[in-house]
Amino acid sequence: MKHAALLAFVPFACIVAAARIGAQETPQAGGPAVKGAMLCPPDDTTRFYHARVTLAPAECAYAITETLVGERLDVFVARVNGELTQVMPDGRVDRHANGKIPAGVEADFLVRCPWESGKSYPITLRGAKQEGDTPFTLRAEAQAPASASGFPFPGWAEHRVLVLRDDFGIERKNSPYVIFVSDEASRVASWAKELRVAAYDLATGATREIPSQVLYEKRRFDTPVQEKAYTTCEVAFLVDVPAKGKSYYILAYGNPQAEAPSYESDLIVSQRDDGATWIENEFFEAQLDPHNQSLNGFRSKSFGTGDKRTFGLPEQPGYTLHYNPDVWVKNRSWTHTKGWNPPPHRVMQQGPVAVVWRRWGHLPESDEVEVNVTYHFFSKTPYVLVESTIDVLEDVVVNALRNEEVVYMPSTEVDHAGYRRANGEVVYRPVEQGKGLTPGIVDIIAAEAPYVCLTREANKMGLASIRLKQLAGTRGAWPPVLASTGTIIADYGWNFRYWSRSLVYPWGDYVPDHPVVLNTDTYYGEKSAFCVFPLGDGETPEARLQYVDALYRELSQPIAIDHQGAGPW
Repeated sequence: MKHAALLAFVPFACIVAAARIGAQETPQAGGPAVKGAMLCPPDDTTRFYHARVTLAPAECAYAITETLVGERLDVFVARVNGELTQVMPDGRVDRHANGKIPAGVEADFLVRCPWESGKSYPITLRGAKQEGDTPFTLRAEAQAPASASGFPFPGWAEHRVLVLRDDFGIERKNSPYVIFVSDEASRVASWAKELRVAAYDLATGATREIPSQVLYEKRRFDTPVQEKAYTTCEVAFLVDVPAKGKSYYILAYGNPQAEAPSYESDLIVSQRDDGATWIENEFFEAQLDPHNQSLNGFRSKSFGTGDKRTFGLPEQPGYTLHYNPDVWVKNRSWTHTKGWNPPPHRVMQQGPVAVVWRRWGHLPESDEVEVNVTYHFFSKTPYVLVESTIDVLEDVVVNALRNEEVVYMPSTEVDHAGYRRANGEVVYRPVEQGKGLTPGIVDIIAAEAPYVCLTREANKMGLASIRLKQLAGTRGAWPPVLASTGTIIADYGWNFRYWSRSLVYPWGDYVPDHPVVLNTDTYYGEKSAFCVFPLGDGETPEARLQYVDALYRELSQPIAIDHQGAGPW
């Protein structure tokens, strides 16, 4: 792949190529004529490689209806004085007006063309002066200089330019980005084999292929006519976005002869002598419990002091670090995902950018609910994305329903808790009885609290959950029940300390508690980021938890796609 600069052009400039202008095949008096043609890289306005064909002013209005590059029919954008022709003089938008040019004005037609250095491209424009008139055809040809880098994936027919933007003043480095991409199935045989991603420098035109990984793809005919088949994929890659700036990425596909790409990665999955699956990257090693396959603990490669760099990995059977989702059905025992042995359903996707580990099914003691737990481990990333859902399949009476429970055992190895309240207050305190609370409870904070953690002062490290999303909804007639929600941090003297987010829980207050009826067709969900982190120096809670707080700000203020819009629909 060539990485040379695209000549020495300034942003938004084009390569002025030698243009051979062909005559109209069916000339009409007063119609348009080709004035010039050039090849251009993507810019912030036209987000694809293209040929710019300029038509001289015509004596009458006309419309271009089709553009071809060689024999291939391709998309185009028409501009007059730099403005889209879809915008009418009175400011209204006419979605049928692309290519309709008034009399007496020069027009540019930007035809998608993934051009390569040193190659020549014939461009054809077809149109008519008035609807029903005899059609005309215009031809031009443009030659790309041999010194130009051009489209980075020769042989790939399709491409999109993704523009990412930071709105919060936070520089992003190696930030995982996951996006869905779709097209007609006739244009892509296999996303996993064909999709390529390159970072694109808008100022120089230089490109650099980066590792990418297709996580999922599916093909279906449209309904109900089934005229065409369509295909959608989910792709992951790591991005760099400057603070308050933009970054550009080329996504290419449309090469049925392509082989699946291969990239080096720090992301490794292994089966070890302990019988467990381990997943590691440059920041940590994480163990999945050999029975329930929940996250069972971390060994830090980057953080902590002294010999003990682990967090979790309980030695006593029956315990695991990530304990739930769970429910406590009336007159039954608690039932958690930690009780799976093995999970009813499970699937792992492994590649250079991400390892996705998904488990789902009924809980061991409750057929009335079904849960799904998904972990995303990313290359060069210090956290694990944790997502879970709980679906209530039929009415059921419960004492409690919870998600995001983290259990640390033995209790003597964690001594402090930290959290950020929903009002922004940051707290860092010893794990000890909370004033005025039920014996064993350290504190109760909002279910929406931005983050919570347990730490071990001796090794200056901790484990945090950064809360990114939670939801509750219904697919039926009745609402999702939410009762006494909150995040409880506790040590009940059972040789473990924990936190858990409660979505249905007893009211408490020393009044006899009563169970709650959950409604059929309701659901609960959450998304968090688990990470081992270093304790900061200083005396204030903000100083001790500065790493977690910075990561919370980054993840809760995500990168945005810089859309140009669609439609009007």
